[in-house]
Amino acid sequence: MAGQYGREREAPMNEQTTFSALVTGLPPGVHGPDLRHGESRLQFLIRHHPDEWKNFGERVGKDLGFEESDHKRLIAQDPALINRSQIVPHITRWANMRLPAHWRTLHCLSELRSSLTQAPMSLFGLSLKQIIWPREKNPSCDDSAERIAAEIGAEVVSLSTGIVRELDFRQFTPMIKAEYLWIVPGGSSFMCAMTEMSLHRIFTAMRACPTAALYSDGAYSMIYRTSALQSAAEHVPGAILTHAFLCSIWERMCFSCIGDRDPEHPLCEIEKIYGGTYPFPKPPGLTSWFGRLFGA
Repeated sequence: MAGQYGREREAPMNEQTTFSALVTGLPPGVHGPDLRHGESRLQFLIRHHPDEWKNFGERVGKDLGFEESDHKRLIAQDPALINRSQIVPHITRWANMRLPAHWRTLHCLSELRSSLTQAPMSLFGLSLKQIIWPREKNPSCDDSAERIAAEIGAEVVSLSTGIVRELDFRQFTPMIKAEYLWIVPGGSSFMCAMTEMSLHRIFTAMRACPTAALYSDGAYSMIYRTSALQSAAEHVPGAILTHAFLCSIWERMCFSCIGDRDPEHPLCEIEKIYGGTYPFPKPPGLTSWFGRLFGA
């Protein structure tokens, strides 16, 4: 019956494939920069990304019309250049894209959504319908997060503060406006082109297997079929739908899961310097499903 439910919701292959992205908190073990004594965050990032900093200095220097000598001073972190008002926004963006914070995850998703509408990636027929960001209310009334979300068109879901919680899919299922829900860990990043190709491959596989309720990349990301979430919510009214509980329900309902465990091709990643784990840990709430899938 569950498999039939999934097939009824399945769209023809020539139609657009839609998905929503839900940004979670940072995964366990992920942390900020481990600074040396007296080291700034920018110095930390330059130490770990020297080639990227050099390329950045040369590129931005040309864009802003710097002299060749200024390019070298910028790369050498000359304070007089780094603190120029015209370059500070560029440096801030460069740094933010290399720190394990929600800003870069939201920015990557925003770029992905735009890229999917442009050739050649538009040929994949993928559409990112929503970016959903659950976050605790800020007791200081700081609305900077809400402003960031508004800039990229993300939907903020306010949560009560100070509560240790596991993701309850029942809370979010009614608001999903797409066929699939991609769970994206906060603090992660990805290259749009690589992730677009991976998503196309994954959605093609899930459409070929209408009973596949869930895909896991063996790392931090999972993709859920919305119709399977809805079916589980109807099957156990009122229950808290955690990932582990969903897996146990879906097995009984004859749904299945598919996945990869390739450290070279995760949907998104978090660097080792911030606690990103490679090879990847077993998925949380490991069930016999994942044991069979990944040989655990």
